[in-house]
Amino acid sequence: MKKLIIALGLLAAANTNATVINFDGVTASNVNSFSVGDVTFTDSMGTGLSVSDYGHQSDGTALGIFGDDSSRLQLSFANTYDYLSFDFGNDNPGFGDPDGQMHLDLYLDGALTGSYALTANWDDIMNQTLSGTGLFNYAEIYYDTNLIEIVDNIEYRKDGEVPEPASIALFGLGLLGLGLSRKRK
Repeated sequence: MKKLIIALGLLAAANTNATVINFDGVTASNVNSFSVGDVTFTDSMGTGLSVSDYGHQSDGTALGIFGDDSSRLQLSFANTYDYLSFDFGNDNPGFGDPDGQMHLDLYLDGALTGSYALTANWDDIMNQTLSGTGLFNYAEIYYDTNLIEIVDNIEYRKDGEVPEPASIALFGLGLLGLGLSRKRK
């Protein structure tokens, strides 16, 4: 029984693989499109994508979507995924609507599969994360106010890699069982 519990715990732990793009080592300056791994990044208005260190508005090197307009960051994926998250900054209080939000829209073959939004805290620091779930192979990230989006730490997972609550519970039971069996000895 002990071996079964440990195996179930390891299986649950192995179910959390993800890809994270933090833009370290990426060179892009005033381009409309570039790729990292199986993701192609594009500016919807063609006004310019740039990878740079934006100080407190980024977490080191990040992606800026220029300018202060209604452009959107478009992410085209070579495969289908079911989880996407990213950190964002440049929520400058002097330039945005106090109720303004960052948005994430997920699409599968052109059909919207999820739409998520988070009200910016308007402190001009990259310290918020927006995430969404639903099958997708294309996504759009944008402020609903005309601001330059700065994003970093884009994380995405393949189908079935998002840990299910049951798997997490099994992992916890496995650790508890392991602890109890050691205590008995």
